[in-house]
Amino acid sequence: MALNFPNSPSLNDIHNENGTRWQFNGESWTRIVTAGSQGFQGAAGPTGAQGAAGSTGAQGAAGSTGPTGPTGAQGADGADSTVAGPTGPTGAQGAGGPTGAQGAGGSTGPGGATGAQGAQGDDGDAGSTGPTGAQGAAGAQGSDGNFGGATFQYMFKTSTTDSDPGTGNIRFSESTFSGALTLYIDDLDVNGTDVQTYLRTIDDSTSTIKGHYRVSNRLSANDFAIFTITGSITESSGYFKVPSSYISGSATSFSNNEDIIVTFARTGDKGDTGAQGATGGSGPGGNQGAQGATGPTGPTGAQGAGGPTGAQGAGGSTGPTGPTGAQGAAGPTGAQGDDGATGPTGPTGAQGAAGSATISNNADNRVITGGSGTNLNGEANLTFDGNDLSVSRYIYAKDIFIEDVSPELRFTDSDDNPDYRIRLNSGQLGIRDITNNQDKLIFNTNGMKIVHGLEDKDGDLGSSGQVLSSTGTAVNWIDAGSGPTGPTGAQGAGGPTGAQGAGGSTGPTGPTGAQGAAGSNGSNGSTGPTGAQGATGSTGPTGPTGSQGATGGSGPGGNQGAQGATGPSGPTGPTGPTGSQGATGSGGGTGPTGAQGAVGATNPPSGTNIQLTDGFYTNDQSLGSNKTLSGSLNGGVFGPYEIESGVTLTISSGATFTVI
Repeated sequence: MALNFPNSPSLNDIHNENGTRWQFNGESWTRIVTAGSQGFQGAAGPTGAQGAAGSTGAQGAAGSTGPTGPTGAQGADGADSTVAGPTGPTGAQGAGGPTGAQGAGGSTGPGGATGAQGAQGDDGDAGSTGPTGAQGAAGAQGSDGNFGGATFQYMFKTSTTDSDPGTGNIRFSESTFSGALTLYIDDLDVNGTDVQTYLRTIDDSTSTIKGHYRVSNRLSANDFAIFTITGSITESSGYFKVPSSYISGSATSFSNNEDIIVTFARTGDKGDTGAQGATGGSGPGGNQGAQGATGPTGPTGAQGAGGPTGAQGAGGSTGPTGPTGAQGAAGPTGAQGDDGATGPTGPTGAQGAAGSATISNNADNRVITGGSGTNLNGEANLTFDGNDLSVSRYIYAKDIFIEDVSPELRFTDSDDNPDYRIRLNSGQLGIRDITNNQDKLIFNTNGMKIVHGLEDKDGDLGSSGQVLSSTGTAVNWIDAGSGPTGPTGAQGAGGPTGAQGAGGSTGPTGPTGAQGAAGSNGSNGSTGPTGAQGATGSTGPTGPTGSQGATGGSGPGGNQGAQGATGPSGPTGPTGPTGSQGATGSGGGTGPTGAQGAVGATNPPSGTNIQLTDGFYTNDQSLGSNKTLSGSLNGGVFGPYEIESGVTLTISSGATFTVI
């Protein structure tokens, strides 16, 4: 339902519409809630007409001091955030107190302490106007008010059943407040007041969080719990179901039939997107940026086309054993055999006798573990007190699962070193030094962010312009001019084996020795032994190698065969022996020089909100002039970061602004 507020209101103006009163706080209209015992102070009524001055009435008795209102509960600390929230609006101006009744003019009495304001006396006879009385002393500061909003009185029930809790009652879906739960609240409060009309409005906000509510003991405001309204309410017969999430408070439950009050505060609707600010003028040109670091070595170039086949070389010595051939394709897996028939279910065994066990080292909160036989053991280093599980030694785990809105792990030791935590919050996983309140490492969907310096193997953070280089076993900061050694080129393909040289011709027969002189004929002797085999003559020189025949022309390429269907995966074959190391191929030629990289963005000069100082990016801690972040950009600063009064930072649609 639209509301029609007056134009150009003044501070503390009151506006009434549809039975609801609103007050202007100088910036916005704030609803004045009067329901319940903690309602706002009503606006001062108009000053009555000046009565005729009467004679001085008798001094009224001092009124008794009113009871001090309960102190508002301390709000729970909000979860740490890496993004600074916007500055909240100025709280509403409290309504002016009522104007005190006009005292009758009296004669000037002797000077004394200013007495308390007496009750209004009856009008006396008209007398002369007395002198103006002295200014009264300022009243004492009023006590803190309770949680603001519409307040209703109810009775708490400990049952968790989803049903009408009964007239004047509320209950929750969980017996202990933790995380998501549902509030069941009756249509009528304990005074029989029907609050359905109001309850139907508490989820009307267009914001994700529809509102907040606070449940507290009616007589003790320090006994309280605060919740958010996380979705649309459900109206059932006689009661409402309010989807909620527990935030904080001193109480995680209330006792049955405890007298409590519930205070609702609805979240305002999302504001309209502001108009696009005018584009700022171009800033002065920045100084020339430092030479960018040498880019990584480019990928190895494609294998060059094979050169023409050289002339047949002389027969070389036998080359080393070639590499083992590729593993043959695995054979298809055999078909799965049919499942055997299910055997009949065996009879149920008889109930065993109740066992007994002895607990050793038993003490309060110790976790009991198994021992030998019937002996159990109370673990002194593993305790659980109903809230916290404490481990005094090591934890060995395959998986650790923490289910929470912002799950975290904390690491604390007993010396003076910093304590750390690992926390997941709004899609960002961060490692934080909680002793010194510093983020160290943040992971998100854009990658990894190192918030502070990165040390090398010597604990050095490097200096401006240096790059991080691998030594093979560690990393080291080096000057940008000396880039890392490029990768070894790919192994060259082995050259073809030369053709077998032709056999040399048979050498010439040696000359026949001279004929000896004939002897006289002797008697025929016995046959002598066969003479030894003469030595074989040396092999003649190898004849010249014939010229290389011309290479035949390449036949036409065959058509590409159709892609065969993928066969089933066969069993993995045995690993073949490792082939001997092939000869190192000759070094490939130097690849062409890559194109000149684009000039890096110029560092803005000091004093323009971001700069490079001693090797660190730094920025101012506040914004003193209007800025607009274009929709095509992402931006951010290191926090804390303040937007000064009267200054506007416009984040255009599509842009993202992050405070680290």
